[in-house]
Amino acid sequence: NIGMDLTTYLGVEKFEPPVQIKMDAKLMPLPELVKSYDVESFQYFVDEADFLLQQDVYITEKVEGVNCGFSWNGEKFTVFQRNNAIEEIENKTHNFWEWARKNNIEETIKSIANWFEVHGKERVRTITLRGEWLGPGSQGNYYGLKENTVMFFEIEVNGMPVDAFKFIEVCQQFKLETVPVL
Repeated sequence: NIGMDLTTYLGVEKFEPPVQIKMDAKLMPLPELVKSYDVESFQYFVDEADFLLQQDVYITEKVEGVNCGFSWNGEKFTVFQRNNAIEEIENKTHNFWEWARKNNIEETIKSIANWFEVHGKERVRTITLRGEWLGPGSQGNYYGLKENTVMFFEIEVNGMPVDAFKFIEVCQQFKLETVPVL
């Protein structure tokens, strides 16, 4: 039947390309209010797609890199990948942590949390930045970048994504590069 999911019948699994980064770290559980990240393919939601084609929507490019993120809960700064927090091993440096330190992301995310408390007038328990880590050593470096960077695609406050307008406003104000808007 049209629309029938044959993956189980055919024994097909979603291909997850291997992560090609230095793993000089321990993978730990994600912190509270930070969920594992996955997005269902739009092709499985035909009715929703038809509806959204009649709406103003925010659509971005799916860049080819490695999912990464940064979170602040008022006490602890966390660097993570899609399913796990990344805790560095003594005398080792993980690529995501190295990039975060080089780009002062811990201070930036604390400032963003403060911005949301002032402008959003809500208590921020957790602020999360999600992005795609790109460059040498990342999924074949399709973009030919000379050094690694992160392009952000989402900000969450207390586990909930903020709307596209706030996302763009905050990224511009704090000079965070975003994935290309289509």
